[in-house]
Amino acid sequence: MLLKFRLAKTDDIEVILQMMKTFYEIDHYPFDYQQSLENLNQFISNDNFGKLWLLEENHKVIGYLVFSFSFSFEFGGRDAFIDEFFILESCRGRGLGRKMLDFSLKQAKDLDIKAVHLEVEKHNIRGNRLYRNYDFQEHDRYMMTKRIY
Repeated sequence: MLLKFRLAKTDDIEVILQMMKTFYEIDHYPFDYQQSLENLNQFISNDNFGKLWLLEENHKVIGYLVFSFSFSFEFGGRDAFIDEFFILESCRGRGLGRKMLDFSLKQAKDLDIKAVHLEVEKHNIRGNRLYRNYDFQEHDRYMMTKRIY
């Protein structure tokens, strides 16, 4: 088994879109192909937005993780939000999520990121356990969102 982590390129967008659609279907999130295509082109083309890493096994993309960058006074500087983290269902249960998280947290350190944030669905028991094992802390506050149109 040959594992490789690498940054996504525009040539990878179609395979990312396929995984993204599958990911969104898990929790019945709406998936807009055209909007996602535009977002991926914009994100991959601008390093200031963050990083999108792919996980390959034997030269086949089997997962991805998105770091979106921001800045936090509370957390002491540049921080990142794990906006998306997905591994194909057929590849789960083999420790690949841990390997991808290990890789991304090392990258965070190299990028001088002071804190990494994420959100996880309450029903995602395996994900919750994984993140707690990595010392991600729950906060006594709500994550709130206001869409700007």
